[in-house]
Amino acid sequence: MSEQLAALCADPCLIATASRPPHSPVLKGLGVPGPVDLQAAWRGLPIETRDRIGAIALEFALYTIVDCQGVTENDFEVLGRTKAVAVQAAAEEQSNVAMDDLFNAAEAALPAVFGRLGGGAELGRT
Repeated sequence: MSEQLAALCADPCLIATASRPPHSPVLKGLGVPGPVDLQAAWRGLPIETRDRIGAIALEFALYTIVDCQGVTENDFEVLGRTKAVAVQAAAEEQSNVAMDDLFNAAEAALPAVFGRLGGGAELGRT
C-alpha cells in the first residue's frame, strides 16, 4: 500500500478531502483558504468544538435536504398538500436557523479563517 493511500485509510477526514475538487485558483489568488488550510484549522480545534460544529452541520444538511428534496409529489398525495407544505416550511425554517448557528460557530471558532464576528476575513492579505 502506498504511503498516500495508507494516510488516507488512516484518516477519514483525508478521504473526504481527497475526493473534493482542488482549490479554485481564483479563490486562492484572493487569499481564500483552501481545503488543506481548512482541514489544518479544523484539526487544531478542541474536540468539543468540532463536535458542536459537526452536529450543527449535520442538522443544517438534514433540514436542507428535507426542504429541498425531501418533500416529493408522493408526499403531497400521502400527507395532503397542507401538511406537506407545512413540513417543507418547517424544514426551511430549521435549515435557516442551523445555517446561522453554523456560520456563527465557525466564525467564533476559527477567526483566522473566517475573520472576527461581524468583521469579515482579511482576504487577499496573505
